[in-house]
Amino acid sequence: MRVEEINESESQYSTSPQPIGDAPPPAEDVKHIPHRSFLEGGLLKGQTAIIKAISTIDGQRFSVNLQSGEHEGCEIPLHISVRFDENKVVFNTFNHGEWGKEEREFLPIRKGDNFDLRIKAEDNYYQIFFNREKFHRYEFRLPANQATVVSLEGDVVVHSVTTSFYA
Repeated sequence: MRVEEINESESQYSTSPQPIGDAPPPAEDVKHIPHRSFLEGGLLKGQTAIIKAISTIDGQRFSVNLQSGEHEGCEIPLHISVRFDENKVVFNTFNHGEWGKEEREFLPIRKGDNFDLRIKAEDNYYQIFFNREKFHRYEFRLPANQATVVSLEGDVVVHSVTTSFYA
């Protein structure tokens, strides 16, 4: 497992050049799965986590978690499960060892697509964007500042994970 530290001057986890269009990333830009990146101090109000990746052509599922640590059973304020086998995206929270009630949306991407997933912390909810389009509003079930790690797992190739104070 590889954890990348925040570059405090730029608030970035990766400074590699990004692929253009549908071009695959250069081999040196690919992050290994599972991938973990720190969010120092949690995801703050107005801050956006930006994940640039590509879903695998033969994949069934991948997940993006904003979680409270790296250990098994840690709190997960926001779980995003992309399910090609169900044509759905599922949102949930893992709190005190239990999953909450799922929220579901239709899948906005296809297998093999490059995508830009953004998660912005607002006053009391996360605004989720796929390819810069508003996609889902997820009310906080746990405070956003508890989300200190971005975790990606499953059938996805990660180009970069960065943070910014704009969407």
